[in-house]
Amino acid sequence: MVIQDARWYLGLKGILLPGKGIGIEEVDAGSPAQLAGLAPGMVITHCNGRELLAEADFPSAIEQSGGLLQLTVLANANAQPAVVTIAMQRLVTTRY
Repeated sequence: MVIQDARWYLGLKGILLPGKGIGIEEVDAGSPAQLAGLAPGMVITHCNGRELLAEADFPSAIEQSGGLLQLTVLANANAQPAVVTIAMQRLVTTRY
């Protein structure tokens, strides 16, 4: 039996910053996140209109996104929020 599973690839590593959002720690070279201008030190506060307050909020928003994310991002503590739209890459894994 062949089983295929598709996942969305954004290409970043982040950490939940309580009351602030997802702090970006690393961005993979050539990833959809890097191509959209995301970088370490930025904070993602919203994903597709959903505030990122709990650990499960970002993965859940990604899962429900259909591959298109609209992120509200702060470049630094004094920056005005910016909206970034990202089309994630769809990766398919196959088990044999």
